[in-house]
Amino acid sequence: MEELMRVAEEFIHKIKRDYPNDVACVVIMGSVAFNQTHKRSDLDLFFIPKTDRGYNLGKTFIVDGIGFDLWPISWERLERIASYEERITSIILDGKVIYYSSKDDLDRYENLRKKAADTSNKSLFISQAEELFSEIYKEFYKLSSSDNLMEARKRSITLLNLISNIIALLNSTVIRRGRGRLKDEILGMENHPGSYEEVFNLTFRSEDTSVLKAKYLKLINEVEKMLLLDKEKMKRKNRDLCELEGFYEELINSYNKIYYNCEEGNPYTPLFAAVEIYVEWEDAFHDTGITLESLPDLISAYKIDNLEELSELAKKHQFMLEKLLDDNSIKVKRFKDFHECKIWIQNEL
Repeated sequence: MEELMRVAEEFIHKIKRDYPNDVACVVIMGSVAFNQTHKRSDLDLFFIPKTDRGYNLGKTFIVDGIGFDLWPISWERLERIASYEERITSIILDGKVIYYSSKDDLDRYENLRKKAADTSNKSLFISQAEELFSEIYKEFYKLSSSDNLMEARKRSITLLNLISNIIALLNSTVIRRGRGRLKDEILGMENHPGSYEEVFNLTFRSEDTSVLKAKYLKLINEVEKMLLLDKEKMKRKNRDLCELEGFYEELINSYNKIYYNCEEGNPYTPLFAAVEIYVEWEDAFHDTGITLESLPDLISAYKIDNLEELSELAKKHQFMLEKLLDDNSIKVKRFKDFHECKIWIQNEL
């Protein structure tokens, strides 16, 4: 590793001496970044040019039998990579900055890392997985047309990489290590096809091309089912959320029942109303992935001889529920007074 880093250090020295205004950051990745090098490890490194002149530093060469690639990547391309538009987002997630020209440059890179680390947009990953899947049958046709072991293995490895990337995207992530650690990485993901391990092993052990073809077709079918299932879940979620506009406008009356009856000292209606809130929510939001788990537990908090405490907790519950709806872009139609409502009825209804 020391020899590899000497090259990196010389590269940075060159930047400081001759290109101080032309390079924003230098980032190492791969085995060096993970501190898992061996005697034949190469140096995976990219840098971000700030000027056209900076691109002149992009070079490939060999030192003592080891290949080196000083790889320039623009900020614009890194934005696309951070958005999972390319399969190499791990270079941002796992890369280590070993040089930066200014704090602004470092902050810009770290913001890209934060963007890449945000996996909350499930639809983005499904879309990227679907785009990759469009290549699957073209590659499988090449495998099925193979008439010798060399060609079959070549096509199998291409398919294995493609399938692995799709599985990773369906788990809202990317391949971080690959090659020798690829199988363990995929099997460590929450969702993966049942035949993945078998097909992976056969790719390296089998010399029967007909077996490879049959097993890869089975694996492709399993991956397609994963993709279709995720698409259906997302479609159902989006559909449900649109249909749920108007839900809270009715549910608010259950809160009002709690407040009024707690004030009047009626101990029975508040518990009925609290249960109604949960039942109505479960019925309406089934399969959307949105739950009330983060909100106070009104039902368990109910005490027949302490209605004031329930009323106060219901106010907190209602406030947090409104925020939950807002966070999920579910709009609530409300008017501050009758006059405003009258205008809406006359002009919008």
